[in-house]
Amino acid sequence: FSAKFFGETAFRKEDADIGAGLRWRRDGWEARARRNAVDFNFNSRGSTSERYDRKPYTDEFSLAAPAGEGRVWAASEFDQPTRRRVPAQAKVFGYRRSRAWTGWDGGGELAPRVVYGYENQRKSDDATHSERRVHSLTASALWGEFEPGAAWFERSAWTETARYRRWEIQPWLRWRRELRAGLTGELAPFLSLGEQQARPLAEA
Repeated sequence: FSAKFFGETAFRKEDADIGAGLRWRRDGWEARARRNAVDFNFNSRGSTSERYDRKPYTDEFSLAAPAGEGRVWAASEFDQPTRRRVPAQAKVFGYRRSRAWTGWDGGGELAPRVVYGYENQRKSDDATHSERRVHSLTASALWGEFEPGAAWFERSAWTETARYRRWEIQPWLRWRRELRAGLTGELAPFLSLGEQQARPLAEA
């Protein structure tokens, strides 16, 4: 087991974060957990009239296990619900976000990698509300100095008036070469293909 404490002492006091984490490792297995208190002293040291009615926290968890020459893993990140009062705009803003990933790193000479991700984000104020969801899938491998790969995204979003949907495919080919000790050259062309749709909420 190991434990750590972290913070951002170089930031302005009202924007400083502080947190703690735990890690466990054994026989190729690894588990991590940590909590970050975002803007932890914003209310007491803020330079404006803005205040948190509900303070923000971010929780992170991960677990990895050996699988042949590689490993399988899962991770998550939760921005807990928060509410921030902004008197200059006479509004109270709300926010929360959840993200999760799971993947397989194959190891070996080809080092194949496959990762699936999901994200859900919600924002609101006194008059509006919006929500966004993202599904993603990426796959890549090594072939000498080249790394071919592709990513697929499906995004959807809602507001009070409309619903949006977008799909996207992003193939790439990355070339990487070590030019000398401590210096690596890289060239990576990307291509993006997709379609976006928007419907009034009454038709969604």
